[in-house]
Amino acid sequence: YILLYITLWRVYPLETLLAAPTSVSNFMEKSVIIFIYILCAETILKKFSIGKFLILSIILCVLPSIAYISVLGKDALQYYELTNNMSIVGRLVLAYSNAPILVVVLVNANKIFSNRFLNYITVVVVTLIISYILLICTKRGPILWSIVIVFFSVLIRFKLSIMKGVIALSTVLCIIYIFGDALLDMVSPVAPSTVERIRSTIYEGDTAHRFDTNNMGNSGYILGIEQFLKSPIWGDYFRITDNNSIFKGCYPHNLFIEIAMTMGLIGLIPFLLLLKKTYINVLKLLQSQETNKISCVCLFLSVFLQLQTTGSIVLNGFFWFFLYLIFASSKIIVTKRL
Repeated sequence: YILLYITLWRVYPLETLLAAPTSVSNFMEKSVIIFIYILCAETILKKFSIGKFLILSIILCVLPSIAYISVLGKDALQYYELTNNMSIVGRLVLAYSNAPILVVVLVNANKIFSNRFLNYITVVVVTLIISYILLICTKRGPILWSIVIVFFSVLIRFKLSIMKGVIALSTVLCIIYIFGDALLDMVSPVAPSTVERIRSTIYEGDTAHRFDTNNMGNSGYILGIEQFLKSPIWGDYFRITDNNSIFKGCYPHNLFIEIAMTMGLIGLIPFLLLLKKTYINVLKLLQSQETNKISCVCLFLSVFLQLQTTGSIVLNGFFWFFLYLIFASSKIIVTKRL
């Protein structure tokens, strides 16, 4: 964490950085808040239950999201032009916040409440509401990775072999490709812009030009890799440019490319070692078969996978907090065994 943010001091003024603090004091304030969350993680885990999590999530996240969409109007979130007066961040925040809730609910569909009927109603209602929010927000990444996590959780739950998993995945992809257009037409009246983006991705490929070196928005994988190659050992700088009046700097749309171009190999290697340790702890949590532990894995994976296509880890409270939940949960398991 410290290594990443040291790189912020290379560039001034700070307000020209995408998703970065607007001042040094703002940076320190947000950093302290993230560390407070982390310090409270173990206490939260001891009082955590899937029912409490869902109730708090609905009150603090889902309902405010619906209220925000109602006040702003869904058309304002569906159709937009990139102007300085438009709240571009709003859609990403809504999608980024609600997607982990949906994943936790679906993965633990039969474990939220003791009453089976209440479980069923809760899962159906929450799934419909959050799916609506994700569709309105026009962000493909949170939708994609939520589906991926739920799909693989089903494979794990039924203990399917790798071959059966590949067959199941291939079958699902074929169904999506063949019938996807008809399904998208059904959803189109609700979120036409989102449907158009999803349809173009399925049938046209890289419509966002992430692999294009001439990306006018100064974003994408190739530009991020090119920036990394300029200074592969120490890193170059964190997304700073004057080419675009809205987005400042190269926005790579990928967590690993972002770290590589920002900190070089000196930062990327420690980060990969951290993820290796995280992977080991994730396996421990999955083997425990405990609802709370599996929920922590779902929360982390939801944010981690979203960062492969959308968002940034700069002052990303979700990423750092959910990452620490993995380590804190593993520590609790070890303590119980002792």
